[in-house]
Amino acid sequence: MTKFLKAILSITLFEFFDLFVLELAAVGITTLFNGSASLFICIQMALRILLILVLVLWMKKKGILVSFYGSKWKWSYLFYFLLVILYSMVSKWVITTFQDQIVFAPETVLIKLPDSVYLKGLGISIILDFAVSIIIAPISEELFYRSYLMNCFFKNNRFHFDILLSAFLFSAAHFVYRFRDPIMLTDYFIFGVFIAAVYKKHRDLRLVIILHAFYNFLPYWKPIWIFVYNYIYWHFLVWRSYCFK
Repeated sequence: MTKFLKAILSITLFEFFDLFVLELAAVGITTLFNGSASLFICIQMALRILLILVLVLWMKKKGILVSFYGSKWKWSYLFYFLLVILYSMVSKWVITTFQDQIVFAPETVLIKLPDSVYLKGLGISIILDFAVSIIIAPISEELFYRSYLMNCFFKNNRFHFDILLSAFLFSAAHFVYRFRDPIMLTDYFIFGVFIAAVYKKHRDLRLVIILHAFYNFLPYWKPIWIFVYNYIYWHFLVWRSYCFK
């Protein structure tokens, strides 16, 4: 029972630090140095990386499985990526259809930056935010919600309580911090179930991190493609045709 309570306390502390303390610290440091939005995201990244390192060291100390490699990479894994693409399309359709019913978390929950930060310009904050979404967030979330939770609670449970608990806490964290509606809660829960099921089957943290990163990348692919296309068109095709006139 004591072990169980300690595990519950560790979950609470991680969620609190991840959702609020790191954000508050980043806001405080950025405000102190009168920095920009780019500085804010850089500090966020540094603190999140520090949290990841602390989590890995703590898990190793407790003898909890932390392995970024499981079974040998198989071509059949591509099927999971196809499922991610299909689910992303369905999720986008649902969100677009019911966008009027999506409720964001109130400002009292979200920690806001001073307006002076944005007056300095966004700088490279968009690129840094992309890095957080594609690299930092998938690593930290999969480490905690899959590697930690599923090896501490209901491990190999035949009723799949480990999968359900992982998906529930994954969706609940986004529900507290970002959204306050059943549509997005369900969306995150379904994705959490999928990722947790893949992790349970293969015990390959690397695979679920890549799948998570791929899912987070999909909303960016269209603007990235437009940027690359326009860059090539204007800097190579148009410029070359102008030079040879």
